[in-house]
Amino acid sequence: NDSDSSKPIGLGEFFSSIKASVATLAQRSLPFLDGGKANGGFEYLGLDFILSTTTTSSSGTRIPCAYLLEVNAPPSQDTATGLPHAEALHDSVLRDLLSLWVLPQLSPNKSEAPGGWQCVHNQKVDRNRNIP
Repeated sequence: NDSDSSKPIGLGEFFSSIKASVATLAQRSLPFLDGGKANGGFEYLGLDFILSTTTTSSSGTRIPCAYLLEVNAPPSQDTATGLPHAEALHDSVLRDLLSLWVLPQLSPNKSEAPGGWQCVHNQKVDRNRNIP
């Protein structure tokens, strides 16, 4: 259906695909990042995705798909665009990183509520399992 293929898909529609990619990344990389546990360390990663759609052959329905393009460790905090919303996003990420991780390490009794984050991976990893 040509009219459906020209309709934009909202970014929120890609969340389940992004969430699945991040969960897989966490599952497969956690055994290699475990060293920071002893000193309260963490990894700050920047994930870049390509957003696309696939079309089902039976109904012609477009399905949002997010493909992980690259992982940056640490990600750059510069925005090449200088767009206000991009700058605000970077500020928000850093503020929430401090609220979620750094400040609780310094003062365990104080914590601020971060904005809009959702846990996408929270399972124990079998460190003896072979990783494909």
